[in-house]
Amino acid sequence: MRSHTQTVTIHADPDSVYAFVANPRNLPRWASTFAPEIRPAQNDEWAVPSPAGEVCVRYEADADRRTVDFHMRPVQPTPGVEGLAASRVIPNGPNAEYVFTMFQFDDMPEEMWQGQLEELPCELERLKRAVEAV
Repeated sequence: MRSHTQTVTIHADPDSVYAFVANPRNLPRWASTFAPEIRPAQNDEWAVPSPAGEVCVRYEADADRRTVDFHMRPVQPTPGVEGLAASRVIPNGPNAEYVFTMFQFDDMPEEMWQGQLEELPCELERLKRAVEAV
């Protein structure tokens, strides 16, 4: 499985960055192409009307480690198709490094993967602006 990792320096307290990323309601503020909106779904999941079709996202967050993992699966059942994006907030002096790793899940079309690779820098820049504005 292929992966891609990118980081962004955010001039904000690491705990504030973690709290922002760990709140599902903030996802449309920075990952707006993937999640133009988000709403609560079943079983601690959140529904996102992504460009590839509606997706359920389950957040796995750990405040002590400042990690937020995003487990994604299509609403329309597709056996074996579940995406993962793993992230971590790392202190850097008074600021934070946000590290985001995404994976190309099995059977993900190459053009979808490439589109996500192109969008990620924009998402991280929106995240940086949103958190620094608080």
